Amino acid sequence: MGESCVDKCILFLFLSFSSFVFGLNSFLSDALPLDENLVENICFIKDSNFNEYSILEQKLIPLKKTKIGWENGVFWFKVVLKNSDSIKRIVFNTNESSIDFVEIYANSKLLSSTKNSVGLTNLSFEIENKTGKEYYLKVNFPYQVNFPLTATSASSYYTHIKFLSLLKTGAYYGFALMVLIINLFFYFSLEDKIFLFYSLFLVATNFGISHYDGVFNSWLTSDALFFTNTVSHFLIPLTGGLFAFNFLNLSNYMPKSKYFGSILLLATSICYVGHLVFLNYKFFIAGDILALLTLMYYWILGIFVIKRNDFAIFFVVGYSLVLIAAFLFVIPMDIGISGFSLPLKHVKFGALFEMLILTYAITFRVKKMHEENESNRNAIQEYIHKLNELEEQVTSSSNSENKSFEVKINEIVRDYKLTEREVDVLLRLYKGYTNKNIAAELFISLNTVKYHTGNIYQKLNIENKNEVISLFV
Repeated sequence: MGESCVDKCILFLFLSFSSFVFGLNSFLSDALPLDENLVENICFIKDSNFNEYSILEQKLIPLKKTKIGWENGVFWFKVVLKNSDSIKRIVFNTNESSIDFVEIYANSKLLSSTKNSVGLTNLSFEIENKTGKEYYLKVNFPYQVNFPLTATSASSYYTHIKFLSLLKTGAYYGFALMVLIINLFFYFSLEDKIFLFYSLFLVATNFGISHYDGVFNSWLTSDALFFTNTVSHFLIPLTGGLFAFNFLNLSNYMPKSKYFGSILLLATSICYVGHLVFLNYKFFIAGDILALLTLMYYWILGIFVIKRNDFAIFFVVGYSLVLIAAFLFVIPMDIGISGFSLPLKHVKFGALFEMLILTYAITFRVKKMHEENESNRNAIQEYIHKLNELEEQVTSSSNSENKSFEVKINEIVRDYKLTEREVDVLLRLYKGYTNKNIAAELFISLNTVKYHTGNIYQKLNIENKNEVISLFV
């Protein structure tokens, strides 16, 4: 099967799978109507050493929006239910994965706590509905203060809400895993580090998303989640910048761009380290803003190199949706505003779109590189053939034992087991190309040229470019 056919098959597979996932989710959302949310109203107050008795005397503030603000900590919530008299068992579901602990009280008695959670990716609590319509919840927020609480019957929760949540989560990460496997396969088969850089970025991005949807909540302690969440937020701009710099070939087009990118990453790391050391949420917010600015910086650079790099358009288009969604999800979530905010599902949709476009873009890039390399090899072969013809005209019969340049190359390749890419680099070293010229002509990074040059020197047991020429004399 030709390379073009492979590309079309991959693209068709991605489009078919993504269409199936979103179609199935949409169908199930419409086909499984949920019970009406039993929550009539919620009031809240920030904790000032209240207990289950003193909280009853406090005047609480009506909760109009789920996002309260950036001043995290312990809060008390008064939840009033409606139409719940006939329901024997109720499940309180908190669709916020970063909540540290929850305690539920009624008539100043503790009904349930974090250790009784029945949720897998977030905290959900099943209680017996004996105490009336008013419940008090004591909740700790180590990060953003977001409390999207719902209450429904236990039967509806287990049949619909939990099932649908697991299905959507599994479908998303299953697709992400498939894209990761494809990129790793291309990396090991084509030996192109761009696939490795994108795989690292893909892992970091979904590692960060997993902390928002609570995938690791069942496996890690709250202290471990506090650390891994902060680290994941830093790894996203780090791996994203590394991938963008190499994919856009910025070392040739904008070599100085790496300095400002490094400054942004350094400032980002300082903020996240400050969050871990001083346990101050303001550092985390600053780190998120700088991380998103770092990603936007490389996206803008992609726009600038579109005219010089045929692959940049894929980067700009594929990256735009998830970047915009991340801005409108992370920043409003961090500082506690509901206006101009997007839910996590839009970020996931943007991430799926980015996976689809960028993976196809990388395969398209490799295909074009192979076509150009094949054209270069044909031109070199033709050039070598002409040199051989000229050599035969001026060489006397006494020198007939001298091997032609083409034969010599074939012998070197055979004897020293050079790869196809190493042959490309070797021919250009013989022609006197600099490492920078070789990188530009072969569409690879300067570090990749140095890597192949080092392998050539080691295999041929030589030390410099001058000795390369002596191999053909």
